[in-house]
Amino acid sequence: MIEANNKVSNEVSVFKVYKMLIHKERKLYMHMNMLKQNGMRLEGLIWAPEYINFEKKVQEVIQAQNLTGLSYEKGPDSIPGLAKPTLFRTNEFTETFQEIVNTYGIPNYKEVNPGFFTCVTFPFLFGVMYGDLFHGSLLMAFGVYLCWAKAEAGTLANTLAPVKYLFLLMGIFATFCGLIYNDYTSTATSIFGDGCYKAEQ
Repeated sequence: MIEANNKVSNEVSVFKVYKMLIHKERKLYMHMNMLKQNGMRLEGLIWAPEYINFEKKVQEVIQAQNLTGLSYEKGPDSIPGLAKPTLFRTNEFTETFQEIVNTYGIPNYKEVNPGFFTCVTFPFLFGVMYGDLFHGSLLMAFGVYLCWAKAEAGTLANTLAPVKYLFLLMGIFATFCGLIYNDYTSTATSIFGDGCYKAEQ
């Protein structure tokens, strides 16, 4: 709220303060309800990836936050009745393809990750379906634009940044299959002589 002397007031909505406190309390009780009471203490289990020094990071947090009464110890490698969760490390390129795989199902622990193969097979099968030199070139050009444009807030490049490599690969394979099919906009105009579409006499 702006006052007459053009200074910003420090008034805060009471409703927003109560909403924030209630949200915080709900989160606290939700996580505390996941713990198991053992005498005078609460115990909980968490899974941590092996490639990071998780124990050291937990100890650093406990010391930094001065959390008295909180301790951490490494448990057994396997617990009967509990299935180990799956964690796949992804980067900017593979994240979108991993999300496609996870939509259909997350592989079990130590299973082969199909997301690695999906990086090629998904765009290629799209190109087989969408094979056209003209439309594939447009899609490829759009993918190149997304890769080179600055992803500033509120821009199209920022909105589609997570899928820019997906668009680029789909455009490349669609263009490639368009050349193989000798297809240009699905008309009588073909690249190498007569195509599969003949002009009406």
